Amino acid sequence: MKVKDKWKRGLPYVGNKGQKVEQIMEALPDGKRLVDVFGGGGCVSLTAASSGKYEEVIYNDRRKTVVELLRALINDEPHFNLIRSNER
Repeated sequence: MKVKDKWKRGLPYVGNKGQKVEQIMEALPDGKRLVDVFGGGGCVSLTAASSGKYEEVIYNDRRKTVVELLRALINDEPHFNLIRSNER
């Protein structure tokens, strides 16, 4: 598995949509942009981004630490400062 594909299914997260993501993607219409308002572990956003159905995928979650952690994992950044991320 390529590093960039390692986190395609997102973080293991309570309520993760990983088991249903293929069905979710089939139900969503094609379009220019997908906005994942309650992104959580990022499963839907990451799958949508690699699907080719959308020109732009916007991931959102109220927990900034989760957003930053997903960004670090996707970009294969080996160092992630949890203390600094919580200060934002």
